[in-house]
Amino acid sequence: MKTTKDVVLEYFAAFATNGGWENLLTDDITFNSPTGEVKGKEAFVQMTNQFKQGVISASVKSIITEGYKASALTHYHMAIPSGDKLTLEVSEIINIKGQKIKSFEIYFDTAKLNAFMAKMNKN
Repeated sequence: MKTTKDVVLEYFAAFATNGGWENLLTDDITFNSPTGEVKGKEAFVQMTNQFKQGVISASVKSIITEGYKASALTHYHMAIPSGDKLTLEVSEIINIKGQKIKSFEIYFDTAKLNAFMAKMNKN
């Protein structure tokens, strides 16, 4: 049986390689962030695929687990066609159900991401 840490690390490894990360989500996954809420696997996959367009790499810097909950500090290295780059540090609180991810609650510097995304929208 996989531990909570195993599931979370497997998800981020699959996310980084486009290797089936969607299979590690429950159908009723919820996602909350400073930019809004998403409910359901289909909507989450669509949102994540859009986000991944600007992501060069992603890594887990640290992870703490307790039972079926995990707190991970992740770094997303992003770039846009103009050559501008961004490293976005994200605090992610993740809940597991049945060895799949049931929810994400994330926190990050919204001003930093918005300024970067504004540059992307100009191109």
